Amino acid sequence: MQHGDGIILRVAEANSTDPGMSRVRLDEDSRISLGTEIGDVVEIEKGKKTVGRVYRARPEDENRGMVRIDSVMRNNCGASIGDKVKVKKVHAEEAKKVTLAPIIRKDQRLKFGEGIDE
Repeated sequence: MQHGDGIILRVAEANSTDPGMSRVRLDEDSRISLGTEIGDVVEIEKGKKTVGRVYRARPEDENRGMVRIDSVMRNNCGASIGDKVKVKKVHAEEAKKVTLAPIIRKDQRLKFGEGIDE
């Protein structure tokens, strides 16, 4: 279904090989509607937004009006399985800065290797 500068699709569970890979499984009709190719970046929105790379849907998913994304992506955009989300093509820019923040308990300390400052 066409919707402004994106399309509305129903969320489905990711394929078993996809969790943690930021893969967005779209059928051919959806890719054509969005003007995307395999490997392009799309934004998924339902209140919040997340992005991922376009991958082919399985043949049995063709013409079903759905997008397969993993639980991390669903959580990031605020969607659950069965929800409708807006999917649109976006241009990915190169990062100028990346900050990594480990998840540790307050009573833990990180030990860095030689040559890495705390």
